[in-house]
Amino acid sequence: MALKVASAAATASSSNFIGPSENIQLMMPYETSPQHFLQNSTITDTLWSEELYKRLLPKGFEAYAPLWHSYYASQAGRTEIIAHGTTIDPEYFKDKPYYPLTPTLGCLCAKELWNVTSGRLLVSEQFNLYAAFTATPGQKGFLVVINLDNQNRAVTREEIEQLMK
Repeated sequence: MALKVASAAATASSSNFIGPSENIQLMMPYETSPQHFLQNSTITDTLWSEELYKRLLPKGFEAYAPLWHSYYASQAGRTEIIAHGTTIDPEYFKDKPYYPLTPTLGCLCAKELWNVTSGRLLVSEQFNLYAAFTATPGQKGFLVVINLDNQNRAVTREEIEQLMK
């Protein structure tokens, strides 16, 4: 599980592998100032600390190690993570545990299927993610990646809702 904060910047890519679907540019702590994440606070610090990062986490989860992945990855220099679609045929990866998704260079890739003859988009989970994001007030929020039970399938909305209860 990693904590990543989506910035308001959403754009289409010119990459032939990512495709033309709108993507969401993500930011992690060391890519920007603490004020970017802790808006509406009296924070004047310009450098990150573990104490500042803890303020982003839900009560009771401050010591939960998976929620620190983003903090430490960005501290080590990882940057420019994007939530994007794909034009790569997922059938190339049908025996891989991430199927029907396609591999990336550390980004978050949503399932997209394209008609090989016409080039038209058939299915786009990326479009659904983008639409949900742009429907939020201010187009700002936290994006948390959740891996439940290492199952080789997508987490359903019902599972998330059950966990939230």
